[in-house]
Amino acid sequence: MRSEALAALLCLSWPDAVFTTPARIIILRHGEKADKWKLCDIGQERAHALAANCANKKLEKRFPGEAVTLRRLLKLDQFEGVPESWPSGTYDYFWIVEYGKIGSDVPTGFRMIKQEFGAPYDEVPSNDWDQPNGLEAESGCDLKGAQD
Repeated sequence: MRSEALAALLCLSWPDAVFTTPARIIILRHGEKADKWKLCDIGQERAHALAANCANKKLEKRFPGEAVTLRRLLKLDQFEGVPESWPSGTYDYFWIVEYGKIGSDVPTGFRMIKQEFGAPYDEVPSNDWDQPNGLEAESGCDLKGAQD
């Protein structure tokens, strides 16, 4: 009961803090795992769904003028360099969206950062955006789109 009262007091004391936009949003792909290293079928389906709804040129064409992708919902289409789609074989990037004006839902910056890991993760693909990741069938990974 005390924690609820404290939360209510804080909300009333600092209402702007409750209703403001975040200073930064980081978007990445992820899905449910089958084990420590592998996505299960549902995880793979989620990863495909995230890619399709995060940035998808076809989806935007299907619903012209509507914000139906994260790219449009977060108003990233106003920046140069924001990809129109997230390629199916590209898993190793973060999208970082900056909000520099308090209370505004209009972003002030966008960056794409490539995930690059050192030892002992040297074998994790670190391909450039929309480039083949070098995985072979023996990897056990779904290669659909990964080598295009």
